[in-house]
Amino acid sequence: MRTIPGHRAFLAALSVTVVLVVNSETNALPFILVSANLVSESCSPPTTQPMFNSAIDPFENVTIRVCLLNSDNPPASNLLVTLLEDNHIRIPSGPQLYGFMPPGGPPVCRNFSFDAAQVCGGMVAARFHLQDGNSDLGILIYTFNLGRFSEGEYTCCYPACGLICPDDITVEAVQGQCSAAVEYPLPTKVFDPNVGDLCDGVSYGDRNGPMPSGTTFNVGSHLVFAQGGAGANCTFIVTVLDTQPPVVTCPDTEITALVGDDCKADVPDMNALITRSDNCPDGRTTAVTQDPPAGTRVAAGTTAITVTVTDNSGNTAQCTQNLRVAGRCGCDVCGTSMPVAMALAAPWLLSAKLRRRRMARSLRR
Repeated sequence: MRTIPGHRAFLAALSVTVVLVVNSETNALPFILVSANLVSESCSPPTTQPMFNSAIDPFENVTIRVCLLNSDNPPASNLLVTLLEDNHIRIPSGPQLYGFMPPGGPPVCRNFSFDAAQVCGGMVAARFHLQDGNSDLGILIYTFNLGRFSEGEYTCCYPACGLICPDDITVEAVQGQCSAAVEYPLPTKVFDPNVGDLCDGVSYGDRNGPMPSGTTFNVGSHLVFAQGGAGANCTFIVTVLDTQPPVVTCPDTEITALVGDDCKADVPDMNALITRSDNCPDGRTTAVTQDPPAGTRVAAGTTAITVTVTDNSGNTAQCTQNLRVAGRCGCDVCGTSMPVAMALAAPWLLSAKLRRRRMARSLRR
């Protein structure tokens, strides 16, 4: 890597946006990016093009010095800044401690290194995460173009071959299935147009074999690896989401029970009574809850039991089943807590003694 002694060339096309990440609200932060200067670059072209051009070039490892200023209250007691990795910022250096930054104080500068993966003249958005202790302050986004801009065009120091994979892809599983076939383009190849394509054949795969466009992925996240000539490679992530709720069915017939000595009956465990299924089988429908819970003691009458089934992706489904609890003499049935209609409809629930008493009264009339 070439170090540029005393070099403080201001990077072209500087623009700064600050996004507050707390509660998904967008607000201005008091931190200002005062300067972002190129400190070192490492371009090693395979041709006679200039090796160093005092610019950030495609797939070049560079170090920039980022200076921040706190322009407003409150002060930052221990500011920590992290350059985030993405498809165009690769192998970033670790977090940098800016420390105490009072409002109106002098700028504080720290160095960040990374590889810039983009075409010549293409724009890169470097995202800096700001944190003060346990407080998440937001994301500072610094954008710049690759190469040196002169006479209306960008010129670059090119690698032998560079690959830019597509952005991460997120899709939903096919209805009724636990997977999806995913289409994606081949990586963008970056090379010196004066030399030609040295990337050779580019292919996708992982440790298990080829993964061409149209590959079927199961629910979950999958790292896709692309490889080309001259050791060029890139990766992106395919995520297949399960957004389909499970299916749960309660029994067709009403559940009945008789009160015990305490004039109450147990709510049954519905787990053994329901049927359930999910588009992702093999035990992915794991959580079954009910309200009221199994074993709860309920009095005579009708109690609605709601069963909730949750799969491993957090999708839920419900069904409701009635529990009809019949009373008995001594639990207000003969006096009244059990509805008369229920008692008449289920005379076998009444004691033989009670039936004889009612019959004797009827004969005396």
